[in-house]
Amino acid sequence: MKRIYEQIIDLRPAWIGTAGTGATAILDGVNAAVGILVGLATLTYLIIRIRKELKK
Repeated sequence: MKRIYEQIIDLRPAWIGTAGTGATAILDGVNAAVGILVGLATLTYLIIRIRKELKK
């Protein structure tokens, strides 16, 4: 049993690296989606402001 535990401990850096790579891939997609949403919100806000200014 001790040998299995030692093998698991030896593989811990590999598991951490794999989890980090997976998290990076997932967060990259989330980052892109949030960026698009923020860009659309900014565009909408600016269009509303420009319309208000042109009506004055």
